[in-house]
Amino acid sequence: MQKDTISYKNIFAALIGNCLEWYDYSLAGLIAPIFAITFFGEVSAFGKIVFPLMIFGLGTFFRPIGAILFAYFGDRAGRRATLIFSISIVVIGMLSLGFLPPYATIGITATILFTLINILNGLSFGAELPVAVSLLYESSPKTHRTYVTSLIYCGALFGMMLGSFDFSFFTIEYGMNTSSMWRLPFFMAGILGIIGFILRKKIHESPLFLEAKHKNELRSSPTLDVLREHPKEYFICCALAFPEAIAFHLILIFTPTLHYKFLGRNLTDSLILSMLTFIIAFLMIPFFGKLANRIGKYKLLLYSSWSFVLLTVPLYDLIISMDFGVALTGQIILSLLLSTFLAPYPASLSCLFPTYLRCSGISLSHNVVVAIFGGTAPLLVATLIHFTGIYQMPAFYIAFSFLCSLLVLLSLKDRHKQILSN
Repeated sequence: MQKDTISYKNIFAALIGNCLEWYDYSLAGLIAPIFAITFFGEVSAFGKIVFPLMIFGLGTFFRPIGAILFAYFGDRAGRRATLIFSISIVVIGMLSLGFLPPYATIGITATILFTLINILNGLSFGAELPVAVSLLYESSPKTHRTYVTSLIYCGALFGMMLGSFDFSFFTIEYGMNTSSMWRLPFFMAGILGIIGFILRKKIHESPLFLEAKHKNELRSSPTLDVLREHPKEYFICCALAFPEAIAFHLILIFTPTLHYKFLGRNLTDSLILSMLTFIIAFLMIPFFGKLANRIGKYKLLLYSSWSFVLLTVPLYDLIISMDFGVALTGQIILSLLLSTFLAPYPASLSCLFPTYLRCSGISLSHNVVVAIFGGTAPLLVATLIHFTGIYQMPAFYIAFSFLCSLLVLLSLKDRHKQILSN
């Protein structure tokens, strides 16, 4: 039986892996030039930029593969065991990167090991969202599921903020570029991962999973069964994952590039606008998660999609203004809008699949869509801005993605509307 109270021990244990995933993602992007010097030897100036990004792109490519693989184990062996195993790999990857000798010491072996570590991290990080969301959804009271699962994004946002802060601190205080001080954040991440491992060892398995196991409902091929038995639910999840992937990557990840590289703002203003987006979303997602518990996920998703379709382009007109106050206003409103969609999103995916297929259903929709559309969104938009000179390109792509989601939401039959409304 499920408890009527929220288990914050489960929440922290689930969030810590997602926090580490985005900590690594943000930190790796910032330290990429240092990795080029350390692990790639004598290469051209262009190669020093491209090679690390290619390696991290390879790690990103393996995330959906890891997600599908770990989701299989999540639906077969249990949520708890899968999360313990995944964070064990994360700890090994983070500490290995911290201890990895440079190219000057072991030559091409450093490059090969650097590549393998990033692939390993990509595989393990792919497990975090589908399995952690499934555990939180199934272990929480029915009246709090949307709120509890929304917190998974707070873990991601905290990881991104922590990565940016650590990079700035160590660079300013110790000079990352001229020493091995860049290794310290990865040692810290390894320690945080060990804490996460201990926390996950102390949590209990999802009661709904244990119930499904007791009833012999577990499937031998959950990934295939999602496509065979729940194609409509899978399509709905993909339709929701599409705007999530685009908005998350363009609003949260591409924002500093837009302000600094394209609009020519100074670095301080660009970082303030970016960090403010993180902070507002971090604070407001729990609020909108609780609101969705009261009015229903479907209504909030519908209102949010309508708002993005109608307001994104006007808001970007404010954001690209060189008046800092005007840009700040647009960024604040856009961050609030993003929170309204991210909050009900994890629970919406979770409620559309039965317990014995939940990890695989979430993984197959969310991670595959994010890999195809989310990871490529910043590159696509940057290329379009470069060739057209139209700085509202992110707005057009975001509005289009939410229009697709809106059309699907409006076309849902009563049964699916009822599932998303409860």
